[in-house]
Amino acid sequence: MRNVRVYEEAWPLHTPFVIARGSRSEAKVVVVELEEDGVKGVGECTPYPRYGESIASVMAQVMAIGEQLEAGLTREQLQRLLPAGAARNAIDCALWDLQARREGKTLAQLLGVALPNRVITAQTVVIGTPDQMGGQRRGAVAGRGPAVEGEARRSTDQRAANRYPPGGAGGYADC
Repeated sequence: MRNVRVYEEAWPLHTPFVIARGSRSEAKVVVVELEEDGVKGVGECTPYPRYGESIASVMAQVMAIGEQLEAGLTREQLQRLLPAGAARNAIDCALWDLQARREGKTLAQLLGVALPNRVITAQTVVIGTPDQMGGQRRGAVAGRGPAVEGEARRSTDQRAANRYPPGGAGGYADC
């Protein structure tokens, strides 16, 4: 039998994330822990209100299937039981983590895949002054992220986008 624990955490962001829809300085997440025979698997998710999710609704979804989780619910059963979304993601990650830890393997080993030598990622340039936005872009190109995405909402932001266009020299970097 598994023990199930669900709780909320707030993870502070290194720098505030500012886009046209708003800003935030922390990520509020739901954490799911599944413990079986002294081995713990952990998964987490970030509920998004724009998809009808909240911390409370996601925690309620997880707790609603708590008995099935305790009884040994599988990943395959989970796919049929919950719709795609934050709750299913957190549980699925916890189940994968639990299996990998029980077998003493990394997730890559469990899946039989090799980890890539490099990982391609993207970084959003948050809204700021043209110089701040240009500095973020230059920092991303210098090795902190290959693809740079920007969001313009005011004339100042548009000037920054024109001054530091994503397709400009060095707009993409290999990490």
